[in-house]
This record gives sequence, C-alpha cells and structure tokens, in this order.
Amino acid sequence: MTPVLLVEIVSALVALVALIYLVVHLVRTHAGRRGERSGGAAHVRASVVLCVAAVVHGVAAMAYGSGAHPAAYALGWAAVAAFLASGACMLAPVRPRLARPLAWHVALFVAGLVLVVAHAIAGRL
Repeated sequence: MTPVLLVEIVSALVALVALIYLVVHLVRTHAGRRGERSGGAAHVRASVVLCVAAVVHGVAAMAYGSGAHPAAYALGWAAVAAFLASGACMLAPVRPRLARPLAWHVALFVAGLVLVVAHAIAGRL
C-alpha cells in the first residue's frame, strides 16, 4: 500500500465520520426541536474537518490515479463545492445578503450529501 493510497483512504474515513456527525446533527436539530440553536463550535469544527478531509481525499485520489470512473471524480468535487457553498451561506459577509440563509445552508448540505452518495456509487462502477 502506497502512502498516497493510505492518505486517500484515511481522509475518506475522516470525511465520512464528519459527515455522519453533521447528518445526525441535522436530523436532531430539525426533528421537532426547531427552537434550539443549531450552530456551535462542534458543528463548525466538523464542517471544516469534512471540507478539508474531502479535498485531501480528492487530491490523493487524483494523485494515486485509481482509475475510477470520471463521474466519481466529478461528483466528488461537486459535493465539495456544495459543502463549501453551504458553509459560505452562514458567513457574516454573506448571511445578510441571502433572504433565507439557513434554508440555503441546509439545502446545499443535503445536495452535497446526495452528491457524496452518487460519488460512492460512481466509484464502484
């Protein structure tokens, strides 16, 4: 096993753990407890870990040249873009410019989640 492949695998697992945390957080926050504060330091840390690990995974996969289907690469990078856009919706300079920043934040996160699932499926083709 080459070091690049090891980095690819470990970063994918780290991203998956962060993604699971954020999905559980989303479900718990929006399942009947709408009055609760949904953000917080742990949420921000998990989001940053997800984005960084996903970028490292993508770069390592491209460097390793696994021969995965091109759609897997495209869907993976689209997922990263969706997650970054989701986070950008909540940044202080952007939030006031959006009519419903939380709705965009959640919608882009869900879109990223769908793209990750499609990425995983395309990677197995």
